[in-house]
Amino acid sequence: MKIGILKEAGKFENRIAVSTETVKKLCSGNHSVIIESGAGQSSHFSDKNFTDAGAVISSDFADVNIFFKVNPPNPRELETIKD
Repeated sequence: MKIGILKEAGKFENRIAVSTETVKKLCSGNHSVIIESGAGQSSHFSDKNFTDAGAVISSDFADVNIFFKVNPPNPRELETIKD
């Protein structure tokens, strides 16, 4: 399964839906994790932290099966995930 993690867009939102440990567990279970660049920055997780855990940093979510988010999707995100 391909799992997409979008950067949270709220003005005061500093969370991300997954940690690097969660990414490791998902990837070890044969799932693919695609994370939007900078998604973990406010939570002190760099893109490199996530790639080291097994994720791919991308803005292409075309084949993603499910998205993990903290907040409901905003209009921009809905356009990204509408398919």
